[in-house]
Parts: sequence; structure tokens; C-alpha cells
Amino acid sequence: MTTKPNGVILVDGVCVLCNKFVAHVIKYDSAQKYTFGALQDYCDGDRSIPDSVVLFEAGRIYSKSTAVLRIMGSLDGPSRYLAWALIIPEFVRDSIYVSIAAARYRTFGKEISCSIQAGEHHDRLLENNPKERTRFAKALSTLRSDRFLFC
Repeated sequence: MTTKPNGVILVDGVCVLCNKFVAHVIKYDSAQKYTFGALQDYCDGDRSIPDSVVLFEAGRIYSKSTAVLRIMGSLDGPSRYLAWALIIPEFVRDSIYVSIAAARYRTFGKEISCSIQAGEHHDRLLENNPKERTRFAKALSTLRSDRFLFC
């Protein structure tokens, strides 16, 4: 990696749409700001996987439309202009997000197992980057106990 990542993106690792989103972020994140992981790796087995992309950035957790739009706004390329949609009230954005998330398997498909593909950027996956995984696990334990359980 050329720079130290400043955010972690967690997605449903078996969701085809989510994995295409990760591929898009990798393609347009020239500064390599993000590392990636599967929600399945960080949610307790007795809880369901949230229907959301989750962004951990600067000690905060973002989910649903806010996470996606913050990520898109930080990328290179034309998708960064989607960040303007953050001015739309969150309840409106999230209702659209939830509708898409509810139909994601039916519309885009589902993998048998986690298939986040990073190609030559395999070091950007938390599972392949022990240093970032440890840093993230410490931050996550603080967030889980003090602020917010995301799953």
C-alpha cells in the first residue's frame, strides 16, 4: 500500500452487488484510503448480517446511504459527484437504500462463500493485512462497548 488507509469498509461478503461495489472502490481509490472486510467476519454468529455497507472512519461508524455516499465522494472519477446526495434527508436516502438492499440477492445474486475480489490489491483486504486487522479489531472493540453495535 502506498498510504496508510484511513477507513474500513465492511460489506456482505456473499452479495454480488456488494462485491461489485468493492471492485468499484478499489478501481477509483487511487490514494488507497480504504481497506475491506466481510461483515460475516465481524458479526457474532447469533446475529443477522445487517443489510448495509458499513464504513468505519475517523472513529465514527456510518451505514446505509450515508456510508455509500461518503465513500463515493472520496473517490476519483465521476462517482464522486454522487456525494451531493448527502443533502437529501437521511430518511429519504435510507428508504431507497433499504429497498435496494432487500432485493439485492434476488436481483444481483448471491455467492456461496465470501468472494470479495481485490486482485493485485489483496493487501487491502483485512484478512490479508494483519497489521490493519489488529488496528481495526482494537477500534471495533472500543466502538462495540462504548457506542454502537452494528450487527
